[in-house]
This record gives sequence, C-alpha cells and structure tokens, in this order.
Amino acid sequence: DDGQKRPSQSIKLVFVDASWWHKGDLNGRKMFEKGPRIPGSIHIDMDDIALPPHLNPKSLPHMLPTLELFAATMHHYNITNQDHVIIYA
Repeated sequence: DDGQKRPSQSIKLVFVDASWWHKGDLNGRKMFEKGPRIPGSIHIDMDDIALPPHLNPKSLPHMLPTLELFAATMHHYNITNQDHVIIYA
C-alpha cells in the first residue's frame, strides 16, 4: 500500500466534449461525430441546454440552464453526482 487514496469502483470518469463556436461555419457536434475523439466521450452542445433568451431577464443567449434542465441532461447521459466529469473543447 502506497498510502494513496483510490477512487471507489462506483465512481466513473466521464469525458464531455463541449466544443462550441460563437460565429462561423464550425460545428462542434459535427466535428465530434466525425472524430477523432476521446473513446467513450460524449458531446453536449451548450445551445442544447442553455436557457432560451425569452426565459431570462435580459433576453441574452447562451445563459446557464435551469437546475431542472441541467439535471435532466445529466440524467440523460447517466452522469451522477459521484462521477468525475472532464469537460474539454
């Protein structure tokens, strides 16, 4: 035993590709689907979970989702509070 704590077997590591571009012809989802990518990773598009402009006080795009929408997205991808999530772009 080297004294290092080891993660529980029930904890999983989830890689999330969150590539997104504000302007131009680049498309993070299409690039993810085309690859290459980290094996087993998922893609979450910010615009898929962002609070729509008509639902936020300043009508701004790309705002944080509601707690319920964020939780539903995590549930959809089977991501739990115990998981370690690495978000990259």
